[in-house]
Amino acid sequence: MQGPVEIGDKVFFNHPEESWIIGVVREVNGRLKVCETEDGVMCKTEEALKVVESSLDSVHDLRKMSYLHDSTLLYQLRKRYWDNVIYTNIGPIVIALNPYDYSLPRYTDDKMINYISEGPDVLIHGSQQFPHAWSVAHQAYCSMRAKQENQSILVSGESGAGKTEAVKIVMRYVGELSTTAATPDQRDHARSINTKVTNTSPILESFGNAKTTRNDNSSRFG
Repeated sequence: MQGPVEIGDKVFFNHPEESWIIGVVREVNGRLKVCETEDGVMCKTEEALKVVESSLDSVHDLRKMSYLHDSTLLYQLRKRYWDNVIYTNIGPIVIALNPYDYSLPRYTDDKMINYISEGPDVLIHGSQQFPHAWSVAHQAYCSMRAKQENQSILVSGESGAGKTEAVKIVMRYVGELSTTAATPDQRDHARSINTKVTNTSPILESFGNAKTTRNDNSSRFG
């Protein structure tokens, strides 16, 4: 249980536009606090929480955070995003933040082999790679093979979050993973099918997408 917030404390406070951000308490008037942001802007707030320093340490899985709160969750995701780490685990769930950039070095297709090479051992020991949509696809495919049961991958998010692109990433990975033991001709044939399926998306979308407040071209067929 945290004690009362005092002048000079480093805190997370609820900013009216930025949500929870880090600042320093400069005034305390009952429940009302005046906090200074890292940019030197003064803000009034009634919601302030002392920063637990260990909660600022970056983690790949949010379940491993030392202190769990809306503020620390947002801090982790925001910090990782600005460090070009767009995927974060919550157990078997992967949070993906749209980077609007296909060239981030950690996520280029040549890194796919690092995930594929883990094989079915991920079902026992989990993946040792950075969080990625590939890991979810890998886990689902290996579970399907091991249990001989159908598997599903749920991709959800608000309009413009990147759901359609995430599905394409998953499909491309499954296409590569499923042909690791194939001959070169079989692999080329499978890749051609994968490419054809992926390329149907813009054709289907040409029949009519939706405009939302966040996305002028919201896919109805992803």
